[in-house]
Amino acid sequence: MPQPPLIPYTELPLDGLDAERVEALWVFVASGPDLQRVLPDGRTDIVVRFHLEADHDTISRPRLVIAGPTLDVRGVPAQAGTGLLGLRFKLGWAGACLGISPKLLRDRELLHDEADALLPLHADRLKRCRSLIELKQMLVSTARELLQQARTTPGQVLAAEAVRLLRSAPQRPDLKLLCRQLGVSERALRREVLEAVGVPLRSLASIVRFHRAMMLMREPGARPSEVAAEAGYSDQAHMNREFRRYGGFTPAVPMEASLIGRSTPPGGAGRNVQDRWDPRH
Repeated sequence: MPQPPLIPYTELPLDGLDAERVEALWVFVASGPDLQRVLPDGRTDIVVRFHLEADHDTISRPRLVIAGPTLDVRGVPAQAGTGLLGLRFKLGWAGACLGISPKLLRDRELLHDEADALLPLHADRLKRCRSLIELKQMLVSTARELLQQARTTPGQVLAAEAVRLLRSAPQRPDLKLLCRQLGVSERALRREVLEAVGVPLRSLASIVRFHRAMMLMREPGARPSEVAAEAGYSDQAHMNREFRRYGGFTPAVPMEASLIGRSTPPGGAGRNVQDRWDPRH
């Protein structure tokens, strides 16, 4: 049976980063050989992979990874001490900040030379870090510079607003209504969302609905049939299919899955960061 992680997936304070463009600053460290599942959410992350030493502060072998948006659940192998420190952009903002179309990153991870070539100066600084605290500070500094240099376009701003409305829709998103709210044709909206986010609009809507259903399933006494209706699925069987597709599990057991990239439950349950590393630093 897999051991609990040394540091479970934990979302950290943003340290003044623009919350309109940054979804999360997060960390995870495995305690032993395991395969962690990463759920598709349409977002792009800057990730630094490293090895955490026995003192729970010193790190070695940091290397940059650019993780693009995905449409399917994927497994990330981890060994004892394998750590990930990441910055997740909000939907629609990665391209403007990284200077690359998210379409080119879809279902891909840029590793080694590819990742370093995208952010050469930042990659070098990150790889020089020798403690987890130093690495976190450098990643925040990197993000701040990228946000300041971001080049936005009218289409990117339109896509970001579409995503905001999509996520705030109470049930099944109505794309025709969304287009009327934004004053654009459906064809134009599809084009701009694909360019800014990297995934098709309908796929993104399905992923947003899946995550909404997961949040609802965490509520005490949640009933799958009621959650399916509230989240906007045609029926419970429809929800079951999408949970298996996007999560690899059923709605009855979403909290039992070993996941990276999942927000912690309300109240901070599971935020058991090691005492030797205070995320406020």
